[in-house]
Amino acid sequence: MNKKLVFILSIISIILLSLLSNHTEIVGKIKNINYYPERIDIYLEDLNEPIIIFTNKILNLSKEDIIRVEGTRETYKNKEQIIANKIIKINS
Repeated sequence: MNKKLVFILSIISIILLSLLSNHTEIVGKIKNINYYPERIDIYLEDLNEPIIIFTNKILNLSKEDIIRVEGTRETYKNKEQIIANKIIKINS
């Protein structure tokens, strides 16, 4: 392989690893849900960070439902939070 190709592949690998390191998957029971005009904050038992969903829809979720969340960990105003990409209700 030539050096240029190896360099490009290395850079792509570093970017992918960086993106994947923030990806998280969590399963937990809903402790509280707060609805705001453009977002929803979900708090799970045994999790300190809120799960944020940017939407104005009402979700078919309630307190004590068990959910699986896929998202990314981020810091906003020096506080950790999880931005949800996907939420799946496990129990009905």
